[in-house]
Amino acid sequence: MLLDAHLDQIGFLVTEVLDGGFVRFAPVGGVDPRMLLGGEVTLLADEPLYGVVSCMPPHLLKAGEQDKAVPVSEMAIDTGLLDAKSRIRVGTPIVFGQTPISLAGDQLCSKCLDDRAGIASILLAMKQLKKGKSCAATSQCSSAHRRRSPASAHRPVRSPCSRNTPSR
Repeated sequence: MLLDAHLDQIGFLVTEVLDGGFVRFAPVGGVDPRMLLGGEVTLLADEPLYGVVSCMPPHLLKAGEQDKAVPVSEMAIDTGLLDAKSRIRVGTPIVFGQTPISLAGDQLCSKCLDDRAGIASILLAMKQLKKGKSCAATSQCSSAHRRRSPASAHRPVRSPCSRNTPSR
């Protein structure tokens, strides 16, 4: 029996570190640029760093550009760090900085919740199988990868698997 779930996350990679604590970035996975501005992010550097996605303020744009969606190439992450160039490297992963929140009733909203729920379900199933001392050998496999494009979205970069054989 194979219990499998994916554990990935849409995010970004640092493409350039600019003066003044700003960082240019590229998306990893399908990201709608219209939802990025003002969003909080975490840069997964040696020590986690925080920033906000920003762009040129509307009053500094040319006439007619204020109502257009800003492309990712014209956005930057403001880290506020004067020493950003010494703390952030090109290629550093960036993830959304959303904190889980409670919704009406007992509902929860969080990034990657579907992925995390899948892994939690597998762990719970593994515990139940262990309690039942099933004769069947089971394998648990979780794939983690960064989505590069829709074409490569289902090709894992790595797939760490462990094999557990319950006693009879």
